[in-house]
Parts: sequence; structure tokens; C-alpha cells
Amino acid sequence: RNPDEHSSNVTGYEGSWVFYLGDGLFTNFWKSASHYTLTSKCLEIYHWRHATYLDPSGELKINEEIVAEHVRKSMKNPAEVEQIMEIMQRYREPQGIYANGGCIDATREYPRYVRPETTDMVISVT
Repeated sequence: RNPDEHSSNVTGYEGSWVFYLGDGLFTNFWKSASHYTLTSKCLEIYHWRHATYLDPSGELKINEEIVAEHVRKSMKNPAEVEQIMEIMQRYREPQGIYANGGCIDATREYPRYVRPETTDMVISVT
């Protein structure tokens, strides 16, 4: 979940469903040809707060180009990445509380292996 109170009010930026694909990569629902690392996804969500604006109708939006630029700049500074990751990898407070950062939402879903060897789900392998 987005741990920033202001930017989490933008429709579609309340959080992000993230599914692990293996090899250090996570799904990207909006750009299916590309994937995320945990670090790049945490940086993206963190920088949503730096890219909000009101459109002409007064609706709160996020400028993805500004987010991408902030992520690029952060990635060039290992100390900044470490600081952001320390904040973002905390468990998030209950919904509606914005105090100590953290985007890992323990109240919604939970990690689960989805491989034939480790799951109790029936997976058809053809």
C-alpha cells in the first residue's frame, strides 16, 4: 500500500498489487512487457508523493514522468536508495494511519508459493 497520505488519495495510486515472478522480478500490470525489482517498485511508490498535481478539473493526479525521473536520480545514490528501502520495507500501519512509512501491507494478502512442488492449489501442467 502507498504509505503517503496525500498521494494515496490519487485514484489508482492507493497501492500496487505485486506478484513475484522469480529471479528477483515482480509483475508490472501497467506495462506487461517490463518487470520490477523490489527496489525499483519501492522507489516508484515512494516517489509518487513527489509527483502529484491537480488537473484542470481539480482532480488529484500523478505525473509518471516526474516519478521516473525521481527514481532515476535515486538509483544513482546508493545511500538514498538504502534510506528509502529502510522506510518502504516496513510493515504499513493500519489503513488510514500514516506515521512511519512502510508499504508492505500485512492486512491484505500474504506471500504464497505458486509452484507445483509447493502449493496446495491445483495447477494443470500441460
